[in-house]
Amino acid sequence: MTRFYQLFIALVWWTSSCFATDFTSIDKDAKSAPTTLHTATDIAHHLSRNLTSDTEKVRAFYIWIAHNIKYDYASVGISKQYTNTNDLVVEVLARRTGLCQHYSELFKACCDAVGIKAWVISGYTRDSLGHIATLSHAWNAVKIDGQYAMLDITWSAGYAQNGKYYNRFRDLYFLVPPQKFVLTHLPFDPIWQFSSLPITHLEAQKGDFRKALTHSNFNFKDSINAYLQRTPTDKLALEIHRIKEAGITNPLIAKHVQQAERHLAVIHSNGAREQFNAAANTFKKGADAFNTFGSLLKKQNGKLSEMKNDMHLLDEAEQTVKHSITQLRSIHAENKQMQQNIDTLINNATELIKAIDEIRTFK
Repeated sequence: MTRFYQLFIALVWWTSSCFATDFTSIDKDAKSAPTTLHTATDIAHHLSRNLTSDTEKVRAFYIWIAHNIKYDYASVGISKQYTNTNDLVVEVLARRTGLCQHYSELFKACCDAVGIKAWVISGYTRDSLGHIATLSHAWNAVKIDGQYAMLDITWSAGYAQNGKYYNRFRDLYFLVPPQKFVLTHLPFDPIWQFSSLPITHLEAQKGDFRKALTHSNFNFKDSINAYLQRTPTDKLALEIHRIKEAGITNPLIAKHVQQAERHLAVIHSNGAREQFNAAANTFKKGADAFNTFGSLLKKQNGKLSEMKNDMHLLDEAEQTVKHSITQLRSIHAENKQMQQNIDTLINNATELIKAIDEIRTFK
């Protein structure tokens, strides 16, 4: 435990030397902002109207949210589903109360409105004795002048004690270096530690945070940038892989992985259906071209010799139907029923190609 406190003291000193800025006037202005601000964009633009640096703008958002949003202690532990993150922002601004996810999403929305890069980080927290919280948590990370820093507006807005919540501002969790923040806030996905040597969940469980101050030549910034370029499906799959590699050491991590895997399964399922629908539409285009040719042939009483100017329809039908087969064979079926549908459409496409060949042979 001594190692933990030595590391904590070293990082506190590092923090105070890096972020020694007087925010008195900014804090005063943020606290006195009009109550008529009802959207994240309005809030962000009003608070940053006279500010020049990203640090000042982030400070204004942090102060406004911490002083205007009350923690909804009565809703702790109650699960609620949202269609998208914007729903959380709308809800928290309408009610002026919320949970950690509300605080975090509102802060990110304010940053987005003025072009500051911010993230919402999900994970779990631990105290100085190594006790893991019973509920998962959410906080923020920002990138200012090429450097990453962490914020926890929820913890700054107040605290719970003896079954009661106190909305009392504590300026303790503003632009904290990632190396210090990881002592109390462990992201489920290690990539959001913004560290060249991320702490594994197993190491956190043992209280071993020595790597937080260890230098490495590995460039985690490049890894994050590469990760952000991935598709949503790839991002989720990589996140699950990284979390499992870091160790599933408590129920909160296990629950997060289970939810992520279910979400990934839904994405794959929806993707397979979209692929099938696209292939079906491609097949329909080919079949339509074939049927158009058939209608024209009927008007000519079946005389192919009169169809020279329309033979391109057969070529179009053949190429399009063959493409639909290629599309169908690339689909990873989610279940037996979908595989049957794929096989049926491939058979139909194959029969149509045979019909086209027979017409050409008859010609």
